[in-house]
Amino acid sequence: MTEAPVTQEYFDLYADSGLVVIGMGGDWGQPYSCEGWVDNFGLGYPIISDEDTYNEYEYGGLGTNLFTDTWVPYNMIIDHTMEIIYSSSDYYGQEGYDLIFDKLFGALNKCTLCTCSEVLGDIDHTYTIDNEPIINIMDLLRLSDLITTDTRMNHCERGQGDITGDGVLNTIDLFAFVTMISEGAFDN
Repeated sequence: MTEAPVTQEYFDLYADSGLVVIGMGGDWGQPYSCEGWVDNFGLGYPIISDEDTYNEYEYGGLGTNLFTDTWVPYNMIIDHTMEIIYSSSDYYGQEGYDLIFDKLFGALNKCTLCTCSEVLGDIDHTYTIDNEPIINIMDLLRLSDLITTDTRMNHCERGQGDITGDGVLNTIDLFAFVTMISEGAFDN
């Protein structure tokens, strides 16, 4: 088992909110090459080959040794102020992944560099040539997908999708959103 699919899932969910994921590895060929990791797991984030200082006494290259003297997997979360808020070399089960998710979610909520518009209904983050959000059926479809698949939503989607303002995202928000779109409530 590898953490690559989980880190890719987090990257997919939160890249629009400012999350940057960088993988680092070495000791290639067990079972994948550096490129093999990217290809096999469909990774959308870069992986750095960190094999510059391997010897019989230590693991890792210069990048790995900046943060740890342990083996992989090693996961670290650095927030928007460049503070390390999470650092661990444990292998993760669901409990570990949930802890990482909570740390990521907390850091992204504190980030003032959020790329979302904070405009109610702007779920897919599309804009006019004048940089105004476009609220339309595509936003409704995206919100419907998020609610019905029970996907973890980023804070932008959660805030902009709570059409009724009750703090809960559910089918009632979809009905309210349909009504607002059909009545022309959005100026676009």
